[in-house]
Amino acid sequence: MPDKNSRDYRVIFAREPGSGQEPGVIVISPSSDRWNDFGFRIRVDIAIYPLDSRTAYNPLVLQGFLGFQSSEVGQPDTRLIDQILDGGTEQFVESAKLPNFFTMLPDMSGYRTIVGELGAGDAQKALRAMRDMVQAEVGMGGGIWARHAKATTVFQVGFLRSTEAYFAWKNASTILEGLEFEVLGRISEELVVNFQLAGRPNRHELAFKFDQGETTLPKRFAVVIGANGVGKSQALARIANAAQRGSEDLQDQDGQRPAFNRLLAFAPTASTSVFPPRRRGSRVWYRRFALSGRDNHRDRQATSDLIVQLSRAEERIKDNSRFRLFLNAVSNIECFEELRLPGRKGDWEGVSIAELRRGSEQEVLDRMAELDIDEEPVRFVKGKHYRLSSGEQSFVRFAALTSLYIENGTLLLFDEPETHLHPSLISQFVAVLDSLLEETGSVAIIATHSVYFVREAFEDQVRVLRSQPDRSIVVDIPTLKTFGADVGAISYFVFGEDQPSRLAHDVELRIAESSNDWEEVFARYKDDLSLELLSEIRARLSRRGTRAAGK
Repeated sequence: MPDKNSRDYRVIFAREPGSGQEPGVIVISPSSDRWNDFGFRIRVDIAIYPLDSRTAYNPLVLQGFLGFQSSEVGQPDTRLIDQILDGGTEQFVESAKLPNFFTMLPDMSGYRTIVGELGAGDAQKALRAMRDMVQAEVGMGGGIWARHAKATTVFQVGFLRSTEAYFAWKNASTILEGLEFEVLGRISEELVVNFQLAGRPNRHELAFKFDQGETTLPKRFAVVIGANGVGKSQALARIANAAQRGSEDLQDQDGQRPAFNRLLAFAPTASTSVFPPRRRGSRVWYRRFALSGRDNHRDRQATSDLIVQLSRAEERIKDNSRFRLFLNAVSNIECFEELRLPGRKGDWEGVSIAELRRGSEQEVLDRMAELDIDEEPVRFVKGKHYRLSSGEQSFVRFAALTSLYIENGTLLLFDEPETHLHPSLISQFVAVLDSLLEETGSVAIIATHSVYFVREAFEDQVRVLRSQPDRSIVVDIPTLKTFGADVGAISYFVFGEDQPSRLAHDVELRIAESSNDWEEVFARYKDDLSLELLSEIRARLSRRGTRAAGK
């Protein structure tokens, strides 16, 4: 029997994937999903019968794209297969009888699946036989046929329509050597959004910068801050809208199509969300979520339910399962080991999130069967359950949602995440976020009123929006070093709070006018007023005394 490694795959085209094919056969058939990508019907089902006869009875089935270089005998897509099979009696047609064809898998996970199931060597053989466009970019490339394929309209307009497909074409080649070689962070280093707000004389133009190559300093997220009504939230909404439409309102630093894989948008609540709904035919894989646990929509899944889904998910991003991404992120939460999923019985202590996957498969399944996934996670301290604060609920939910839906090279948008976060929790929230960004090569943009978020970012990542007297908007970059800076100094720069409050000023005047004796003032008010305000009162009394002495 010949060595399977010395054999190649054979590709045939059929109406349906079929069954019972011999080892080493790849069956490509038009998908039942008739959605057209700008007029092209490129979606196919791909059944790969492995070269190894021991596993060939169980084909690997994937979704993919199919195109043809020549359209002399019909459309350069799956309709050509239908046309040829309709004109004959055969149930399938050999690839040699068709014009030059080419394929591509639609996303990164497809390439992870084929490499994970077949191994790197056999996966590359299968992809070469399928004339896969990502495989064609490896090594010497695919030669003349690949160059011609890249120039076709069906490839440029149909195959690369979505951001997931475009990102896979640019980045999936690193997976083909093995899952451990997947490269993270190949995402646009700058995103530029342009839009016009009603009532403003000038257009907004914001450029957000990221640095995935920086391994020590966390420069994976940008912050936009400013007073009410200057367009912070609208900037995020316009990004989401432009990404879905493929609009030129959103570009990279070179004025080209931005490279990111998915788009996740988070609002404080569903009712206050500025993000547009997902539209049919969106150019980007897009989801919007509410961070608050108080929205009672029928389709809303409890956070416990999301965590259980994560624990059972088998998909990996490079070296990490989605559940491991989640555990790494929420371990940044104070006393993480206290977090538990509640059980169905009211007096049962539930299961520690950290131990959810421990034990044999049967033990794990038995444990999950006892969970009440409709209830929210709790803290378990000294034998008692305690509800999480609204802030803790928000960022546990955020970590679960993000871990479940994030991909290599995702763009995350956050509109005012501080709504349910006490300032002391913001640093924990940012730690959770940065962990997820680092381990998936992703980036984020945060629109906020809170200078506590600015303190967690570097000045070149911060954009301050200001309204001018003529209602035009200017975009400033802080001149002070913001990372780890004093929040008071940041607040002075962002909001112009370089004067005492009006009420404090009035109190200062009243106290200074009521007495000429500093010792008396100090003794009476030292426990109520700040040292700064006391110093102002003393200076005022001193100036008044000097003027009186000079008369």
